[in-house]
Formats: sequence, C-alpha cells, structure tokens
Amino acid sequence: MNSNTTLSAGARKLEARPPQFFFIDQSGSSRDEYETAVSFDEIFSVVGSGLNTDRDEFCIDFDEADLAKRMQIVFSGKVDAEFVETFNFRPSSSYDPVALAKRQIFDRKALRKCIYRPFDYRNIYYKVGFTSRPVFDVQGHMLRPNLGLLVCRQSKEPFAVLVTRHISTHKIVAVYDRTSLATADGPRLCRIGNLPGRS
Repeated sequence: MNSNTTLSAGARKLEARPPQFFFIDQSGSSRDEYETAVSFDEIFSVVGSGLNTDRDEFCIDFDEADLAKRMQIVFSGKVDAEFVETFNFRPSSSYDPVALAKRQIFDRKALRKCIYRPFDYRNIYYKVGFTSRPVFDVQGHMLRPNLGLLVCRQSKEPFAVLVTRHISTHKIVAVYDRTSLATADGPRLCRIGNLPGRS
C-alpha cells in the first residue's frame, strides 16, 4: 500500500473547464448539451435572493389583523416584557428592530402577502428600513402586478421550482437551499423609489 502513488491508486487527471471548474469528471455527461442552453440570466432581467426578516414570528403572520395590531404596538413604543419574550423583540448582532422602530411610524401599505413556504401564503410587514434584509432591488419588482420564478441554483431536492405573484422569503422550494427569485423589470417598475413599501 505504501508503494502506491496518486496515479497508481486509480486517480485520473481532471480537466477543470471554465466557468464552473467542476471537481468531478464530466466526461459522458450531458454537460456539453447543458452549456448550449440559454443562460438563466439571459432570460430574466432580475435575479436575486429571497428576503429575510430575521424575526419571522414577529414580522409574518397568517392573520393580517393580528400582524397589523402587533406592528402598531411596536411603532407606538408600547412594548412590554411579555411582547419582547413572545416575539424576540430585542437587538441582535445582525438586526435591531427596537432602534429601527423608533425611527418610523406604522405604515399600513407595508402589510403584504408573501409566499413563505411552498403553496403557503402569509402576511408580512415588509418595509425597507425596517425589514432586516428586504432585497428590495429584487423583491421590489413584486410589489406591483408581476410574475416571478422561484428556483434554487443548486438543490438536493428533486423539485425546486415554483411561480409566484408575491414577494418571497429565502427558503421556499427547498428545505436547505436558498431560493432565488427571477422576474422581469417592466417599464412600470423603472422608478422603484416610488413603489409602496419604499422609504
């Protein structure tokens, strides 16, 4: 065994080709056919990540009225200890909803429908300047009538594609893989600074 070398043990030289530079042998695969297909980025003018609230139990709810009431409490400053514990309404290293709430007032237009999990639609308080990671340059295109394709660029799941008319969180079509939203940037959306939910 000690007399073996890397090559005598059955290893083969790998021809890693750009742009992916796979570390597995691609000979005999459908890679050449795959590379002749149209790129995803050539089809859609907007491709990016789903949003992240960092406080789903706080910012997302099945019931819009309950969510609105919760947000009104937050922006009024009448938060008690029970509220803090129930909704984890405290600062973290990545998100400080307490400080952000002090700089804003409740905005009813920020109450939106979102797709939270496959075929699972909920209400979200989505507001640039309050939502932890709104990814507005992508998700903003879904605040007016539009269609988006939800995909994972890589996934362990056998099925990882859905279509939506709503803004989307970052774990939709696969349990462990981040979801991307692909959509079109139409002329009605060119002035994204005027979209509802934009500060």
